[in-house]
Amino acid sequence: MSYTTEFIDDGRGVLHVGTGVVHGDEIHAGAMEDHRVEARARALRFGLVDLTDVTELRITSEHVRAIAAESHITARLAPHVSVAIVAPRDSIYGMARMWEILVEGTGWDIRIVRLREEALDWLRPVRLGRD
Repeated sequence: MSYTTEFIDDGRGVLHVGTGVVHGDEIHAGAMEDHRVEARARALRFGLVDLTDVTELRITSEHVRAIAAESHITARLAPHVSVAIVAPRDSIYGMARMWEILVEGTGWDIRIVRLREEALDWLRPVRLGRD
């Protein structure tokens, strides 16, 4: 699988990592996993989506809408989440922005950046429990 989901920092965070060719269905499955276990979803405080090593993103606008719908479900359980997306390529950045627009109103604080280090720096206060 070229897109993985891992719960980190004692369940306070979720890490999604894409490598190589990533399909919209994989990202959609990861978004569903975020809220599959309600108690785990309620504990979330941050998410990091790292698409640094994605060589090709095979995703449609329908996928992005479906992913956003899953994000809205997660946001009802965890409304105060900070999400950083690492999207170094223009096409991936554009899809991330589309998702960001579709999840407006969730209460999430979202930042789309080009470098993983920038995402980690931005998330540091939340990861340290200063949210």
